[in-house]
Amino acid sequence: MKKGFTLLETLLVTFIVLIITSISVYSFYALNSSQSLSKEDSNILSLIEEARGQTLASEGSYSYGLHFTSTSTTLFEGETYVAGTSTNKVYALDPATAISTIALTGSTSDVYFSKVTGIPSATGTLTITLLSAPTQTKTITIFATGLFQSN
Repeated sequence: MKKGFTLLETLLVTFIVLIITSISVYSFYALNSSQSLSKEDSNILSLIEEARGQTLASEGSYSYGLHFTSTSTTLFEGETYVAGTSTNKVYALDPATAISTIALTGSTSDVYFSKVTGIPSATGTLTITLLSAPTQTKTITIFATGLFQSN
């Protein structure tokens, strides 16, 4: 009687291991992508809160605002965004995500907050999209009261 594995048994086990590995790698990739989208959503919400909070605290006697592009968000001082200003703080988005839609009143990509009241200069929505799966999105809404939410 011969002992050992046949070629067919070895190939079958190898095939099963490859299928399980493929499923695991895909699941990990999908989870990582989903986390990138959630992380960028949280980061932008934090920046909105920071701009509004600094304005209400009258930090430096300025209003603060945000300038949105498809690949970054910039925190700026004052009521007008000027590219290249040394006080601008640019935050790049994760390369796996993008702001696909900027739908703010006045067709602008900037919003600043009014001193004392914290009322935004523009209201509307920002849509963040996962580039590898364009149907996966997060929408941030900025309300006229200065409050904001994500869904």
